[in-house]
Amino acid sequence: MEKRNLKVFLSQILEDQYLKIPDFGFSFLNNKNEIDIRAAFRKLQFLGISKRRISNNIHLLGLNPKMIHINYDNLIELGISAKKITVNAELLGFNPKTIRKKYDHLRGLGISAKKIALNASLLNLNSKTVRKKYDHLRSLGISANEINRFAYLLGCNYKTVQKNYESLRRLGLTSKKINCFPYLIGFNSETVQGNYDNLRSLGVSNQKINTLTQLLGFNSKTITRNYDNLIRLGISAKKITIYAGLLGRNPETIQRNYDNLIELGVSAKKINTYTQLLGFSSKTIKRNYDNLIKLGITDQKISLFAGLLALNPKTIQKNYDNLIGLGISAQRVTRYAGLLGKNINTILSNFTYLEEVGFGDRIIKTLPQLLAENPDALVKKMRILKLSILELKRSNTINLDEYTSFYITSPATFMSKKVFCVSNGIDYKKYKSFIRSPWKKIIKMVNSRISDEEAKAEGKRLTLPFKQRYDQWMKEYKKWNREFVLRRGRHLIQRV
Repeated sequence: MEKRNLKVFLSQILEDQYLKIPDFGFSFLNNKNEIDIRAAFRKLQFLGISKRRISNNIHLLGLNPKMIHINYDNLIELGISAKKITVNAELLGFNPKTIRKKYDHLRGLGISAKKIALNASLLNLNSKTVRKKYDHLRSLGISANEINRFAYLLGCNYKTVQKNYESLRRLGLTSKKINCFPYLIGFNSETVQGNYDNLRSLGVSNQKINTLTQLLGFNSKTITRNYDNLIRLGISAKKITIYAGLLGRNPETIQRNYDNLIELGVSAKKINTYTQLLGFSSKTIKRNYDNLIKLGITDQKISLFAGLLALNPKTIQKNYDNLIGLGISAQRVTRYAGLLGKNINTILSNFTYLEEVGFGDRIIKTLPQLLAENPDALVKKMRILKLSILELKRSNTINLDEYTSFYITSPATFMSKKVFCVSNGIDYKKYKSFIRSPWKKIIKMVNSRISDEEAKAEGKRLTLPFKQRYDQWMKEYKKWNREFVLRRGRHLIQRV
């Protein structure tokens, strides 16, 4: 058929898609007659190939209709869906032997039949090119399993993959992390950079982005929308940066989880404190809630210690059984339910240490909340009581059973009361319990006309400077003591 006549004919059957035929495309049909071309066109249309696809693969009109059908059936037999064939119409131009060879080559590289079916365009690539791209991905640290999982990467441009990989490395992502989320290599490096910058602008640290690398695959608008939704639910910006993984969750799912927690009696304030709970499904939270109820934990206690809802019921049961094994009654375990969230090895270690330094077995079982405290800080508090408040000598013994109220209260409170008593000539040593009295009782010994509220406020004012100094000092002490334990393998204070 003459080229002029061919163009007229093609414009008639392809209509507006005719203009998409590349100039070199007509050469494939120079020796074909109108009848053969029309037959091929009808066969392609029958198989669901659109006019646009035919224009882009004009050479298909030069094939025998029977050959087209044979090639189509072969692709179907290999698991390629009719829909995929219509999208990748160029595959109909390959005979069964050629397609089979390419298919087997992909299978030899570890690409599953399912992945080939999903990424049918790979069958259009030269086997040597595919092998080169595969080897390149492996050289970048991408495992064979991950290449199979994201098989479409084999269709990406070699230089583009290298550029995107280097961009991810510049953002601080390790090779190990890139291997975990290799699909990011298929993203435009500028897009990833934009997503990264957006996360940083929302306060997410470099370390968190490296930990939650998948967030780089989310559109900046999506991340910002999810961030705004969390803020609307009362989650602080600080908490969002700590639990940044929530930025990748569907807002509707987050809302359902939030509503479920509220229904279970967990306050909005507690949800902000235990933000990680928003990442648990309603079903999981309900299961954990029901398990706590079975153990005798009241709904009020669950609301107070909402973090327990994030723990596996088996872990909770194990911790419960171990506390009972230490001689702590079930009633006290449920009363101090927060203990169920503590590492049992830490609880056992604290129990042993407190016994060694002089805390009686009965005291620990009566006040099990002591096991949740930093044991070194607690023992140091008792040392301060002995030396600074009671003014005893290091060689003197002290019966800790007589000072149970000192276990919970800050030494700063007792020290401020001591200073007040000394300054006003009150003999606080006369009665051991006097310094444990409320501020209103102590202050009224000096000023009987002061009201209870004024006395309470004055006590807070007098305690504040002591508390500020003590809290700062204790913070440093805990840090120093922790380093000592790691270095020496024992606690600093061996006895009170």
